[in-house]
Amino acid sequence: MINHPMVIFFNVIHSYGYAGLIVLLALGVVGLPLPDETILVVVGVLISQRKMDYSLSILSASFGSAVGITISYIVGNFVEHSVITKLIKPFRLTGSRFLRVQNYMNRYGKWLIFGGYFIPGVRHLTALIAGLSEMKFRAFALPAYFGAVVWTALFITLGRVLGHGIHKYEHIVQKITWDIAYSVIGLGVMMYIAVVIWKKKRKK
Repeated sequence: MINHPMVIFFNVIHSYGYAGLIVLLALGVVGLPLPDETILVVVGVLISQRKMDYSLSILSASFGSAVGITISYIVGNFVEHSVITKLIKPFRLTGSRFLRVQNYMNRYGKWLIFGGYFIPGVRHLTALIAGLSEMKFRAFALPAYFGAVVWTALFITLGRVLGHGIHKYEHIVQKITWDIAYSVIGLGVMMYIAVVIWKKKRKK
């Protein structure tokens, strides 16, 4: 028997199809507390059961994610700084921490937007900060939309491969999610250290 959270999303997607998938992913990426990776894996399971089409599923999931991240970017562009500060308060990114994140976004925004998809909690913030930092839409769009395709395709494919035995592997799915998250964070830290060292060498 599939665990309870997966049953809920299995039923929603089975009932509403691709439209339900688009809405769920859009809301999840905007910031609603939905287990996005679980939803994508459920879609993969439905594909393995021939209840959904692989290509259409990736297209729909990517579109939903793109809609969600674009909404966040627009909100970041047009909402006052004080309002954004309140929205991100639960993530403890206030004051000087938020200013540092803004600074990183201006420098490494493309990588943060792309990599943020693979870090639970972070993908809800990157587009907001990109908008608030006045990142040009052209610079925002490529990593945001390419990241949506890669992220959704990865977890949908994972669900498709695991198929009917997903209940046996749910803990593995969660572990893979966090392994990817730690890898992206580690890569970001190493890149930051490399840039700092390079700048110090240039000054000398």
